[in-house]
Amino acid sequence: MALGFFRRLFGGSEPAGVHADPFQREAPPPAAVLVPEPAPPRPLVARDEIIDAQTRICGYRYRVSDQGAAPAQVVQALDEAGMGRMAARRLALLPMDGERWRGASCRALTGPGTHYLFASLAAAEPALLAEIKAAGGRSAIHVTEVNLALRARLGDFALAWVDCTAFPLEAFEKLLRELRRVAPALPIAVDGVASWPERRLCDALGVSYCLGGFVASFDEAQAQEKLSESRMVLLEMLNLLRQDGELEDLAELARRDPAVSVQLVSMANSPAMGLDRQITGVEQAMLILGRAQLYRWLALAMFRVGGSRGKDESLLELALARGRFLELAFAPLLPPSQCDELFLVGLLSVFDALLGQPMARILASMHLPDAVQALLLHNEGAYVRPFLLVMAVERGRLEQMERLAAQLELPLEQVQACSQAARDWADAAMGFAAGAPAGPGL
Repeated sequence: MALGFFRRLFGGSEPAGVHADPFQREAPPPAAVLVPEPAPPRPLVARDEIIDAQTRICGYRYRVSDQGAAPAQVVQALDEAGMGRMAARRLALLPMDGERWRGASCRALTGPGTHYLFASLAAAEPALLAEIKAAGGRSAIHVTEVNLALRARLGDFALAWVDCTAFPLEAFEKLLRELRRVAPALPIAVDGVASWPERRLCDALGVSYCLGGFVASFDEAQAQEKLSESRMVLLEMLNLLRQDGELEDLAELARRDPAVSVQLVSMANSPAMGLDRQITGVEQAMLILGRAQLYRWLALAMFRVGGSRGKDESLLELALARGRFLELAFAPLLPPSQCDELFLVGLLSVFDALLGQPMARILASMHLPDAVQALLLHNEGAYVRPFLLVMAVERGRLEQMERLAAQLELPLEQVQACSQAARDWADAAMGFAAGAPAGPGL
């Protein structure tokens, strides 16, 4: 399917020309036109998941492509991206220096979970750390070696930050063991963790938090020969729905597994459905949800039955944000049916990591639209660029995000707005909306 849908409509008329003077008088010289200085590009904000020891998303590291923006503009962009709200209930980490702190009020970003990361001890002046602490924030230090100067000041920090890609393996292990020895109670966060074997090494070395793409990657060490009964039932129901199966057949499938039946009834009775009476039967639940909504709910239920609770919850949050972004960003360009398919792409894109099976084996038992199948199996077809865009947004690849947005003729501001809206929607769906119980903190 070609990407011929991605067109932008241009409007407006040509500027009016200069009309000749009707009395043949000499025209006055044109007035000097003052061309205003172009406004600096809006700072782009990216965030990366911080994963705790239970494989839960416990917060985010924020990064800003400021492109010469003033500190106040950077702080405003971070505030609009929800960093302050995040810091009220989860870990929110931001690289910091004295110029940025003193150049704009960062109080809007500062909450119980705010950690400002300093690149060196020289940048982390004691007076500056005291200001941050007085404002209610905490400080973190980027550690490259455990020398005497660092040992003397480790008590000033609430978090040690290590980039594992900057060291050979032996040197990385030595650094973490030394950190654990001199500061056994200090939490350690490791950046650049790309695979599950690397994550398990970090666990063995006493690391508290990891960042990297490992969560959504396939873990061969935990590959499963077969799916759990609950997940097999859900897959069969998804397939039957795709083939317009009868309600009675769907209900019969659901009754094969009590967990699936309970999940379905719980979905129908959720506050989002707004019912004034309690639903108790599987058929009733399906009627209330409707086929389109039921399909989405069944896909979501795959994350809620069996497996590792922490890991599955993290994958669900990633999948929801991906699907919602694709649905929102392309709603002005594509018909609703294709937006539904894009939402499905986002949900299914982590199924190999979720189910512990290769994607080809999973999709062999599913009846999916051709464009969805082509993307998930072969990384080709009509949805390749939209999916590359959502991955660039998720991983904070700002240059790639700008390039893909231009190719798809999506305004960059729209991409940013849809990204934030998708994250807020996923947060709310996961139960982390404002007023919910606080998530894990440091």
